[in-house]
This record gives sequence, C-alpha cells and structure tokens, in this order.
Amino acid sequence: MGKLKGKLIAEFELRSSGDLFHEMFSRKPHQIKHVSPQHVQGCEVHKGQFGTTGSIIFWNYALEGKPCVAKEIVEAIDAENKIIILKVIEGDVLKEYKTFKVTIEVKPEGDANLVKWALVMRNCMKASKSQLRYSI
Repeated sequence: MGKLKGKLIAEFELRSSGDLFHEMFSRKPHQIKHVSPQHVQGCEVHKGQFGTTGSIIFWNYALEGKPCVAKEIVEAIDAENKIIILKVIEGDVLKEYKTFKVTIEVKPEGDANLVKWALVMRNCMKASKSQLRYSI
C-alpha cells in the first residue's frame, strides 16, 4: 500500500442525549472511562482545564488489548454547534501517523441525534492494513 493521507468519516446514531454526549467529550472526558472502560482507562489535564480550547489532555487507553497513551490539544470547542476538534501531539498513534486530528460533531436528525467522527491523518511510513485499527 502507498502512503495514507486523507479523512475517514463515520456517523452513528446516539442512544443518549446529544447534549450529554457533547458535554462528556468536551467538558468531562475523564468520565469516558466509566462508559467505555475496556477502551479508555483514564485521562487527565496536563495544561489548562477540561472544556477549554488550548488545554492539553493526556489519555490512557487500550487498542487491541495493548496499553497506549496519547496527548492531545483541544483545538476548538463549539458548544452551539456541538463540535470538538482535537489534535494528537504525542503518543502511540504518532508512531504510525505524522498527524492525527479528530473532529467530533453531534447533529440532530429528526427525533434522534447522530455523532459524526472525522479522522484526518497523514502517515509517516508506508500504510498497512493494521493502521486502520485507529479508525472508528
């Protein structure tokens, strides 16, 4: 496979409130470990505070059963449109990708809410099928 550069987008219907989902990812990410303990073991603020642009968050997570870490900067939080943009600045994912950015958007769809995940990445080596494990 050649070098991978591009965007991967997935949409899922939420089983919870769109407002609560946005609040958890933007202002209370430390609670994600209670919702998905098999994937997220915790996170802590390294700079700033939860819910503010420019904050740096450090994550402990598991990928395919392997413990991993990531440090990300919160590039944007748009509470009105329920959009969060995060950029990974250190950690395991950057061993495979030169850049890795995540946009999370909650969108109303009739009586339901959809969450749209957009991963924008550029890898630093030849792409392999195993790299798609970071996809949603």
